[in-house]
Parts: sequence; structure tokens; C-alpha cells
Amino acid sequence: MITRVFAVLLVSLLVSPSVWALGQISGLVRNEQGRGLANITVTLTDSSETQVLLTDAFGRYQFASLSAGAYQLSYEDKNFINNTDDDPFPDEGTIYLNPAPAGTFSLQENQNLDLGDVVLQRVDAADNRQGGVTVTDCENYGDGQSPTTLAYALENARQITIQCAGTLAVPEIVIARDVSISAASGLTLEARGRNRVLRVLPGVSLNLSGVDLTRGNFNLGSALFNAGTTSITDADISNNTGDTATVMNAGLLDLRQVTQFSNIITFDSVLRNTGVVTGFDVTIESHVASGGPVISNLGNIELEQCSINGLGTNNVYSIDNAVDSQLKLFTCSISNSGSLFSNKGTLEIFDSSIDGNRGDQSLIESNGVLKIGGTGITNNEVSGLVVYSDGFAEILNSTISSNRAGFSVSGNANNAEDFRGVVSNEGLMLINNSTIASNIHPGFTDRQIGNAGELQMSNSIIVGTGNGEECGGAAAIISQGHNLHADGSCGTAVQSDIPFGNAALLPLSDNGGPGKTHALTADSDAIDAGDCNNGTLSKDQRGVSRPQGSGCDIGAFELEHNTGSGAEEGDTESTDDSESGGEVTGTNESGSESTDSSESESESPENEAGDSAASDNNTGGAETTDNSESSATDAGTDTSNDDATEGNGAQSSGGGAFAGLDALLLMLVIVAYRRRPVG
Repeated sequence: MITRVFAVLLVSLLVSPSVWALGQISGLVRNEQGRGLANITVTLTDSSETQVLLTDAFGRYQFASLSAGAYQLSYEDKNFINNTDDDPFPDEGTIYLNPAPAGTFSLQENQNLDLGDVVLQRVDAADNRQGGVTVTDCENYGDGQSPTTLAYALENARQITIQCAGTLAVPEIVIARDVSISAASGLTLEARGRNRVLRVLPGVSLNLSGVDLTRGNFNLGSALFNAGTTSITDADISNNTGDTATVMNAGLLDLRQVTQFSNIITFDSVLRNTGVVTGFDVTIESHVASGGPVISNLGNIELEQCSINGLGTNNVYSIDNAVDSQLKLFTCSISNSGSLFSNKGTLEIFDSSIDGNRGDQSLIESNGVLKIGGTGITNNEVSGLVVYSDGFAEILNSTISSNRAGFSVSGNANNAEDFRGVVSNEGLMLINNSTIASNIHPGFTDRQIGNAGELQMSNSIIVGTGNGEECGGAAAIISQGHNLHADGSCGTAVQSDIPFGNAALLPLSDNGGPGKTHALTADSDAIDAGDCNNGTLSKDQRGVSRPQGSGCDIGAFELEHNTGSGAEEGDTESTDDSESGGEVTGTNESGSESTDSSESESESPENEAGDSAASDNNTGGAETTDNSESSATDAGTDTSNDDATEGNGAQSSGGGAFAGLDALLLMLVIVAYRRRPVG
């Protein structure tokens, strides 16, 4: 009985009208010479679904089991766009331009519809076009017939000069041959929210100057899809919409004086890169990418003098750097955005400022290679951590200060097994010549550094808020020497460390350079207490030369000597009535040059004899005499009256002088007094 039921059901299925009504669509894709093209993407769409397949080795395709209805076919040579040519009959150096869709057609019940041949046009970048065309009509794109229009120029010239200005409504412009387009007066290409603005095919180069791209709307690369070699100079890319990427780069893209702003992407990436992007003077601002990062890098990106701001505070990272990718930022400013970096590849940030960002994740989270140098990371507020790494990280010549981390994270500051701090490491981290100070982490009582991996530190200042330990975690910090920390919690001290030192930092401010820093006061224990990384470190975070004194200063800031700050020119110039009769060593214009008889530079705390005015931070308290009339420097450490003649005693620029042994003894007494321990 059961067997009979199954048999009846099977027969019913086989003779069902819905099954017999299924049909198929087939055809052939070939080139102009009649050869079938393999691996051409064929897309079949109807009102309910989309099907995609590739042509076989002979260019054939077939869609089977299709219901009756209206369909549309389109063809695309994605082989070359993705730089993977699996064609068994390769046609090297040739690109096939997608024709217009075949249009809508009807499939009847049980019909086998053969659409015949579809011919793709062969495109060769090495065409025979020469010379240039001048465009004077910026109101009409044209149909290729009028010689004053852009459409005509694109079909007939390699050099296109646009001598008009305005906004030109355009269809998708496909750059299929090498071309250079320059608009001296500025031109805007507008897609009116209907299509992509520009597409550059593989193997093709485009040089675009003075042309803005706006109101593109496409699922991928609404303003630009570049699979070739494209250079864009002096352009705005704005008010484009789509699913993914305002700018999609799968080739080589160079940006110069380019601003991207006010683009809205449904999924992710205003800039999405799988190729190579280089840029100089690039601005990326005021974007919304509701479902993912604003910048998504799966290749190599290198930007210099960039500005990134206003990227939103949604619950994702603004910039995603994928595995095996490289993102390098030089002299960049990143502000008013959310949580910034998710790095799984190599991320390098040099000579930059990261200031005033607010996010729901960590500011920088790295699982790959992270290098930060000459950079200020300041005044940021994030729910997670400021810098977190469980890969390799190096922080050099940088200031991490006045940030607030973990403001929504509860924690236990007494849990030594927890790695969390404002800067947190679970991998290998190197911190050199940096200043980490005044950061807040409410969950871990303002812990500056948390370590659960291997963390090596040298020549660095760590100063907390006084609320809890400065360093902590599951693993101790390994000191490489010359570190200054206020509470002694940052690693096992070696002889050159200053574990309970007085950093004497001035408030965080703009002291020159791209990022903010903490200047040192004259009585800081950090002055001349570093080792300059065995001579390999020549500048501080701001670019000021190191050393200024007998040694490098600890931290990211090198106190400048001989700047003349607070001293008027000529205040310490020597007079002609030197009693010694020998040549008197004069000062430079700053009034602070020392001779061989006074060993340290003017700002050095060991050499303050003859100071004209002690600063508030001066612990020496030596009384000035009538001999010194020059004013003190801003740091309160001018030595303009310490100048001595070589082997001939000393004479100040004032009237009286101490000569010979008496002057030397007095100097030694003052130096010893000023170097007494504080407290």
C-alpha cells in the first residue's frame, strides 16, 4: 500500500504543470573575431531573484529550471577587474567592455530560449587617438557628435582641456582608454543620484584635475570605481550615496588635494581599497557609514598631510585595516570622530595628532603590527581602552595624555591579574621616549599602563593622577633604563631609572609640532637624564633636536636651550672693560651660551649660578646679586651671566665681578646648594 502511494505521488510530480512549465535560457558570449569568451559573468534577473553564472571555456551559458515570466540579462568581464584571468584561452592585454543590457524579454512556459550571440567590444588602451580636445560646453554632456562636449572629447582625444565651469549631469562615464582631463576653472560631474559617476577599467590610466564628483548612487563605488591607474588632483568628492564605498579602488589610486565629505553609505566604507592608494593633502570628513567602517583597507594605503574628522560615533571602528594590509599615516590630524582603528594588519601613525574623539569601543585596537611615533594621543574619551595591543606594538616619541578610557566599563583596580589600563598590552610592546600622563580610567583607578604580556620601556615618563597605581597587571614591565615614574610601580628599577621622580610637567598644550605635548619645567628630573637610544634618536615629538644638553631628556619633550626665551637681546653682552685683560666669552643673542668652564647648558638644573630671576619652580632659592641684570627664561633657568673666559676668570656684563678663585668657589657653592635633594 505504501509503495503504491509513493508511486502515485511521483507520477503526480512528474506530470505537474508547474514542473513542465519550467524553461531555460541560453546563449553565447564572444569577441569581435567570433571567439567564445570564457569566465564572463552573466547575470539573469526577474522580479523575484537574481542568478549569476560564468560562461564556459567556449563562451556558452545556460540558465535552467526557469519559470515563465519577464527576464533581463547583463554581461560583465569581471576577470580583469579582479585581476584574475582563468580564461583557458587567454587574450592578454585585452579588456572587454560591458555592452548595454540585452533588454527585457519574456520566457514562455516550457520554452527553451536561445538568445544567440552577444558580442563584447574589445578595448585596447594603446589606441590610435592622439592630440587634444577643448571642451567649452559645460551644460550638456553630449552624444559624441558635438566637438564642444565632454562626450565627444572622451571618444576622440587623449588630452582633454575643459575651459568652462559649472555642473554637468552625466551618465556613468567608463574610462576605457588612457586619458587626461583638466578643468582649470573647475567642473562638477553630477550623476543626479541615478548612477555611478566614474569607472576606470583595468589596464587604463586616468589623470583627473580640477573636476569634482557628486551625487553618484550605486551599490559599489558610487563616485569612482577604479580598477586601473588613476590620479585625482584638486577635487571634491561629496554627497554620494550607495551600499558600499563612495570610492572603490581595486587598482592604483593617487589623491592630491582631494576632499571627501558628506557622503552617505548604507553598509560601509566611504573609501574601500583592495589595491594601492597614495595621497597627499587629503581630507576625509563628515561621513555616515551606518553599518561598518568609513575607511576599509584590504590593500595598501599611505596618506601624508591628511585630515580625518567627523566620522561619526556608531558602534564600529571608523577605520578598519584588514589582515595582511598596510595603512600608513604621516602628519595627519584625526579628530571629532568615534573609536578609530581596528588593526589586524600593519598600522603606522607618525608625526600626527589624534585629539578629541569620542567612541563606544577602544580608540586603537590592534591584533597585528602597530607603530606610533611623534604623535599626540590626547583628550579622547572611549568606552574601551585608548591603546590596546595583543600583537606587536611600538610607541616612540609620543604623548598619551588627558584621555578618558573605560568610562562605561566596571572593574576592580586591585585585581592584579587584569591587564587593563589606558594603554594595555597582551602581546609584545615597546615604549620609548614617550610621555604617558594624566589619563583617567575609572574602572581601574586611573591606571596608566596595564600589562599581561611582554612590555619593555625606556626613556619614558609615566605620571598618573594620584588615584591608584600608575602601572599594573598580570606581568611586570621590563625596564630598559632611564624611566621616570612617580609612584615606583612601573617595572623593576635599574640604576638609570628614576622610580619616584619629579617630572615637573607643564599642562598639556600646543608646543609646536602636529600633536600636543607636556613641556618640562627647569627643575624636572627628566632633563638630561636619558640616553638618546644610543645616539639613534635625534629629535623629540615636535621635531626639536636631541640632545639639547649633556643628554637627552626623558619623555617625548626635549627642553630647548639657547632659545632666548624671556631674555632681551644684548642683556648679557660682555663689555670692553674686562679686568682680566683676556678675551671675554660673550653669549649668543639668546643670552644663554655657556663656556667650557660651565659644563651644562643654560636650562640644565646643575648650572643656574648667576640666574637673574628664579622661576616659581626653582628649588635652589639662590639670591641674585647686582651683577646679574638679565631676565630669566620662561623656564626660569637663564645663565646669561655665567659666561667665562677660558682660563681667565669671569666677568659679568654688569659693573662688579668676581675674579679668579673666589668666583669659582662661589659658583661651586651655589651649584651644590641648588642640587640638594628636594624635601
